[in-house]
Amino acid sequence: MSPVIALCIQLLIPLLTGPLLATYLKGAMYRLLVELCGNEQRADFWWRISSVLLVGLPLILVLGLGDNINVSRADSVVDAGKIVRQTLVLTLAGILGAVAYLAIQMRKFVPGIGRRGEPPCAL
Repeated sequence: MSPVIALCIQLLIPLLTGPLLATYLKGAMYRLLVELCGNEQRADFWWRISSVLLVGLPLILVLGLGDNINVSRADSVVDAGKIVRQTLVLTLAGILGAVAYLAIQMRKFVPGIGRRGEPPCAL
């Protein structure tokens, strides 16, 4: 596999999985955000922040920790299996990290579970 194709794979996997996960979570999470924040404008802001986190964290892990591919050498060959596997592992770690962070943060403001008396979505 050429280095350019490998780099495209490293970019596409997290850039596709993050929005898919955000779309999957939006229904339940947005309703909860509206309830916690009090209005749709605040909930929309926090939903957008969450979406950026769900896309950005996997991407930065792949770009920061993935194998460096030498795209300046067109004749170099990249092990496709290794690149795809590593990209999937780093993307999954980023997704799980982002979801865990969001769940922990939202849990703090759920009545009966989190801290009481704090405004949950004050801007």
